[in-house]
Amino acid sequence: MAGTEDIANDDVEVPLYASPANVLKLLKVEQKRNKLDSQKNELQQQADSAISSLYKNILLYVAYTGGIIYFHTTELPSAIAFNVSILSMCLFMTGLFFHTSWAKSMITRRDGYIEFFAERHKRLRVDARILVELENNRRRRRLAANIADNSEGPLIDMASFMTRCKTIYDAADFYDFLKVYHKKINLSWVLGGVYVLFVLIIAFFNYYYKQGQDYSFSD
Repeated sequence: MAGTEDIANDDVEVPLYASPANVLKLLKVEQKRNKLDSQKNELQQQADSAISSLYKNILLYVAYTGGIIYFHTTELPSAIAFNVSILSMCLFMTGLFFHTSWAKSMITRRDGYIEFFAERHKRLRVDARILVELENNRRRRRLAANIADNSEGPLIDMASFMTRCKTIYDAADFYDFLKVYHKKINLSWVLGGVYVLFVLIIAFFNYYYKQGQDYSFSD
């Protein structure tokens, strides 16, 4: 991490420029980084689509089973309502398991791509750090020798060069991608668990409430 300290604490005392060779290398690194970012964005869109579909299906199941439970509490005898409520809950859990597993497989199936991208990203970070170290050494030698910089070719002042290298070095890691989407998938399981508890409570309440009504009518 030697290069990062130089990036963060870089005070340019004289107007020096990065060497044309290193500027060209930086431009190539930036091109690779841009291509990598576009591939990451494409993966992110696919993952967003899978998560969005998962949440829509969860809402659909919630609305569907919620409507059935309301029908139970108003129309069906207590024993039948209880059994159908439990059946509805089981159907909901089956659907939730299917759709959540599908969304998770859609994302984890791309683990190979993500590992490949992460490795390439790591190499870009190393390339950026090496460029920074080369330029810092070059700048120190020139300052010590008091040599004017009359470089020809693509010119980037040192501050801008360091900033662009730092941007590449500090870019978000691809492993963050997996963490975010697996958190969303785990949230769907939590929502399913909360909903199952809700269904059970309503089913038991409905069962005992209607049993009480049945006893009062029989009396």
